[in-house]
Amino acid sequence: MSREEENFELAKSQYSLFVKSLDQHYAEILKFLAIIAPSLAAFGFSINQFMSPGSSVPTSYFVFVTFAVLIVLGWGAIYVLTLSYRFQYLRFIVSKIESAYELTNFMPDSFKPKRMARKEKLTLEMLPEIMKVHFFFFSVSIVIIVIASSLLLNDFLWRVSIPLFGLLFLGFIYFLGSQFFPNKYNKLFD
Repeated sequence: MSREEENFELAKSQYSLFVKSLDQHYAEILKFLAIIAPSLAAFGFSINQFMSPGSSVPTSYFVFVTFAVLIVLGWGAIYVLTLSYRFQYLRFIVSKIESAYELTNFMPDSFKPKRMARKEKLTLEMLPEIMKVHFFFFSVSIVIIVIASSLLLNDFLWRVSIPLFGLLFLGFIYFLGSQFFPNKYNKLFD
């Protein structure tokens, strides 16, 4: 077997592992969505119970369900960020293996990892496109639940604290996506 054929087989095997890993991550996010659906259904059910005429459901029950669903959705968003970082890390490793074995003609230039600039961090460019869709879903769901909860509750304390919690939680998630994971990724280049 010639050197070129060996390089091709090595590249083929590493990309096969890379693709299998990505497929596994996408399957994991779909499994995670199976957790999200019941939590959103529980929120809808709690709204139905809380708003029904003559309901004896205490406000604390509705608030508990709201916070629980917000935490599950936030967990989903953080999970998407973690998977995105892992994707970038795997891409970096594949690039390093290619460089070490001088397999320069297999990875397209647009796919080669590079440091993330400030603008790329702020626009969450670390996330692959399919992950951006999931991240958007989780973020918008959090906003919708915060708005719905604050509109349904009459108690001023909960009308203020739920949006405040949602805002701080989204801020924390955005910080992870725009600063923490990209900075951790950029350190790979050092």
